[in-house]
Amino acid sequence: PDVNLPAGVPSELSEHLRLMYDIMLLSFQTDSTRIATFMVGDAGCNRTYRANQGTLEVKTMSLETFRAVIANLPPGDICWLNGYGEPTLNAALPDFIPIAKEKFDRVYCISNALTRGPDFYRRMEAAGLDELHISVDSLDPEMAETVREGTDTEKLKRRLRDIRAAISIDIIINVVVSAKN
Repeated sequence: PDVNLPAGVPSELSEHLRLMYDIMLLSFQTDSTRIATFMVGDAGCNRTYRANQGTLEVKTMSLETFRAVIANLPPGDICWLNGYGEPTLNAALPDFIPIAKEKFDRVYCISNALTRGPDFYRRMEAAGLDELHISVDSLDPEMAETVREGTDTEKLKRRLRDIRAAISIDIIINVVVSAKN
């Protein structure tokens, strides 16, 4: 079919992200796929993109926007709650889980376990979270500092123990493998 193709990759990151998310949404709406992943970071970068010249803005999705996104998706097996950075920065994240459960059999979340304490994960479990994935670069302080500057490995070890004691759902440790570790 005749399709007007874009003239290239949009020059603005926000426009590029919107276009890619539109394509993903369209693929779900047309039942072309049930799986889509879009990496919103440079594979060689230790952090997510900084949209404002060297600063990292924390912007979280509203519950209303999440509800609208879920309403436009077909039912599925798993809904992953992750984000443009650490998803638990969104204090309303536990409230997203029942909405996701309306369309998905299971809801998983990936976190760095450093932003929120065990009570937050307890709230997520009570809301219906089925599995918590915790992303870990390294528990060795020197290696962790090399891979992701500023990681407090002692705090991470305490959090892993405390979260495990606080919730009964499965916790999966995802080890981030890179050229540095």
